[in-house]
Amino acid sequence: MEIDTLNELYNSKLFSHQTDEFSIIEPAKGDNVKVRKATFELHGAEFIVCSNEHPWNESVDLYQKENARHKYRFRRKCDGFAICDFNGQKYLIWIELKSSFGEIFSDAIYQISGCYVKMKSYLECFSNYNSPDYKEIGVVVCRPEQQKSDDDCNNDINLRQNSLSSREELPTDIFRSEYRNTDRPNIFILRGEIFGSSQMHLKNSIQLKSLPVYYYATDVDTPVIDLGTILSNI
Repeated sequence: MEIDTLNELYNSKLFSHQTDEFSIIEPAKGDNVKVRKATFELHGAEFIVCSNEHPWNESVDLYQKENARHKYRFRRKCDGFAICDFNGQKYLIWIELKSSFGEIFSDAIYQISGCYVKMKSYLECFSNYNSPDYKEIGVVVCRPEQQKSDDDCNNDINLRQNSLSSREELPTDIFRSEYRNTDRPNIFILRGEIFGSSQMHLKNSIQLKSLPVYYYATDVDTPVIDLGTILSNI
């Protein structure tokens, strides 16, 4: 995919071409924002990036609000998206910056899953886009998880069990539990079936099936990240 191709249809302000590195900026302001910008480095790579202005910013009102049929949140946005071409391999990368570990499962999974379907639908407009040519990954950059005492952990388990006894298990609960039990550190798999994709009439080529999501922990508010290490997980 070339940026000139995207610009044939979409507003040219939405995408930029960058080489070797790109940065994603958290649009929220205030002292509570713990990760303000993340720079991703990969020497020799070519990127098409949408960051501060996104295609989904311009189309919020096109999408249905969350309803009982599915748990996608198509009106949500994520902080960035990049198309990467490196050593003959192409990648699609969805990126979210968060201030705390808990926000990965309470918030980021909904932002990434919704924007996954939207971005795939935007790309499928083009005759020279072939989905199998691309590897895909989501990335969440946030503060490290805070360690809890055994008593705190037991209290969390009891609260969660009591909560689930009175309602359907949500994607938040499912993916947090799966992350705890994965044998791959810092990564879990986002699956469309958990969001009810089988209940929607989405074209097969834009459905979220199985997206690895990488959790990058940082103690600084403007980290510089080796993207190659992340991409080696797919």
